[in-house]
Amino acid sequence: MDELRSCYDAITREAGKPAESFRVASAVERLRQFWRPRHVRVLLLAESHVLTTDDELAVHVQADGLPLAYPREFVRFVYCLGYGEPGILSTAISGNQGTRQFWKLFYSCCYPSSEASGFGKFLVSRSPLQDRVAAKLALLALMKERGIWLVDASITAIYRPGGGRLKPRDVARTLVASWDSYVERVVREADPAHVIVVGRGVEAILGSRLRSALDSRFTVIPQPQAQLVAAERLSIDEVCFSTCRQYSNGA
Repeated sequence: MDELRSCYDAITREAGKPAESFRVASAVERLRQFWRPRHVRVLLLAESHVLTTDDELAVHVQADGLPLAYPREFVRFVYCLGYGEPGILSTAISGNQGTRQFWKLFYSCCYPSSEASGFGKFLVSRSPLQDRVAAKLALLALMKERGIWLVDASITAIYRPGGGRLKPRDVARTLVASWDSYVERVVREADPAHVIVVGRGVEAILGSRLRSALDSRFTVIPQPQAQLVAAERLSIDEVCFSTCRQYSNGA
């Protein structure tokens, strides 16, 4: 974690001390590394997780069927199965809505739009808790098997629970410091066949760096929580599936 610590310190110098501790950044990274495929084929480059407090970090995920080495600390990050699933937490956490949009993005990486109805098993309104958790675990395992991996451009939170966000200047400074001191090396070492950049804001800030690191090996899609019409959402789903089918293992 020495390099991650150096990155956290670089963000502190360039954009001010993050609102969350290094312990949170470390817990997020442990989860990310747990789901890292042995051979990364398609890398999803998003912006960041959502701010998590140290008190929230002390809450544990408790669910049947979790892999033995799965990190149990709660963080507001899609790879944490307790994010959006209060029924499997040791203590209740307020504002734990989760990120349904990213689960839809993950699903679209693995299944064509013709199977969109299958996403119902991930929804609270259409599937019981144990079935949802099992479905999420199965999807994450499938992504890992196919070489699909989520990495964030920032190791610290850009967003606050409820939708608040850092000021644009601080977002830019944070993303640049994080990329230059840590994330670029992670992406280069993963050496994906292709990268899907999740968010035009990420491209706007890191575009020249992405082109330097990846040449033309990346595609940009809007943030999944962006205000889009149905046709635009369908187009994103189709881009994700076709890209992963082309480059990932067995899709």
